[in-house]
Amino acid sequence: MAAFLPAINSGGATVIGSYVAAIIRALEARGIATSAILEAAALPRVPPNDPLARVPLASLQKLLDAAVTLTDDPYFGLYAAKFLHPSNLHALGYALLASGSLRELCGRLARHFRLLATTVVPRLLETDDGARLEFPMLAENPHLGDDIFGLFLVNLISELSDGKIRPLAIDLHRPTPADGGSRHRRAFGCPLRFDASYVSMLFDAGALDMPLSGASRELAEYNEQIAVGYLAKFDRNDIETRVRALVQQQLPLRTLTKEDAARHLHMSPHTLQIKLSKNNTTFQAVVNETRRALACMHLENSALSITEIAYMLGFTDTSNFSRAFRRWTGLSPSEYVAQLRNGARPTPP
Repeated sequence: MAAFLPAINSGGATVIGSYVAAIIRALEARGIATSAILEAAALPRVPPNDPLARVPLASLQKLLDAAVTLTDDPYFGLYAAKFLHPSNLHALGYALLASGSLRELCGRLARHFRLLATTVVPRLLETDDGARLEFPMLAENPHLGDDIFGLFLVNLISELSDGKIRPLAIDLHRPTPADGGSRHRRAFGCPLRFDASYVSMLFDAGALDMPLSGASRELAEYNEQIAVGYLAKFDRNDIETRVRALVQQQLPLRTLTKEDAARHLHMSPHTLQIKLSKNNTTFQAVVNETRRALACMHLENSALSITEIAYMLGFTDTSNFSRAFRRWTGLSPSEYVAQLRNGARPTPP
């Protein structure tokens, strides 16, 4: 099971962890301490380069909000785009690099984008005015996400085409920046429209089948098959991800019941349990693991008291929290904190 907890926002929408890791690297390059970054985003650690290590959209939003605050730079997204590399998109990134044409690249992006994020479903439309790559939204994306992934994709296509293919125009969902968009227009190198319903990029129709410099059908298909395999695993794990998201969303308001979760997920409690059992888990096990991971994260990365953490996790008093924490880790919360202060890294059983 991935170590990152889907949190509140848009029904448990998630992004690939290595995308978030690239943003963290960009912040570190600006002199921000890793511990401060993780605490601001409520992440237990820097996400690994594993497509099944997902980060909740809510944590990405917290991270990007904190990035602007910590750097005092509302244009941080344009800077962070330089730190995003195709390798951060795992096998799909390598398949994009090896695509033979813009048409192939857009097709692969549309088919497998869910590996990167569950927030949009890209599509390529050929119209009278050219070819439009669109990103209709399933969940509201952080505004800086338009800057980071949009600029990364524009630069990637330009590099693969030796500078021959660039968008004719781009629509961004994000609001118009304070400078009216002048920095964005310089960065993207084309006319921009802000406050659009969703992101879209217009290309000349003739650019769709122009050969790309890294073309390798064998490599593209090989990496695409790896992406397909991970998507199959992701689909099997998705019900667990969604349940964890709902559990965290309800804390500290109340403890989510199986019936509540099933209603949110539009299924019966029996169907929910069957789906979870296919992942060799139960509803209560997911609830316990979510609370355990959150408890450890808060004890490690925040100045909250044990009493505050107990209430944040939905416990009625600290004694109930302490008993549960000892059951999860073999230590009381105070013993866990004491080991951290002594430089030890407690390892839950």
